[in-house]
Amino acid sequence: MRRFTALILVAVTAAMALAACGGGGGDSLAGTTWKMIQLGPAGFPVPAMFLVNVNIEFSEDGTSIKGSGGCNSYSGSYTSEGEAFSTSDVSWTEMACTEPEGISEQETRFFGLLTTVDSFIIRGNKLTFNAPGDELIVFLRTGE
Repeated sequence: MRRFTALILVAVTAAMALAACGGGGGDSLAGTTWKMIQLGPAGFPVPAMFLVNVNIEFSEDGTSIKGSGGCNSYSGSYTSEGEAFSTSDVSWTEMACTEPEGISEQETRFFGLLTTVDSFIIRGNKLTFNAPGDELIVFLRTGE
């Protein structure tokens, strides 16, 4: 009987540990905020521009996103199941930003990738979005 109880205890502890890891799925994204640190080809992603805040915030109910592309704010809907991810109805403001140099190009690339993301993975405090063509966006979790 002791051995059976010990096995049950080990199984329950393992299940709780796995549930806490949050490797993918809507529940692991809901209510979280992330700051972009890299984007571009998987083999050689480009660091995000210094002092340009590109971020994404997932709603508590796990259905919508909002954030900043660095110059313009955006919002939209998302769905996730396992590691599968997609956005819909993503729209953003259309302010013209010229400073710092390159901000418009980075933002255009970010929005282009964000609207084509098809999967994600969370490892520790890093969120990686994968888009077609081996393109990715990498974020760090913020304390918000």
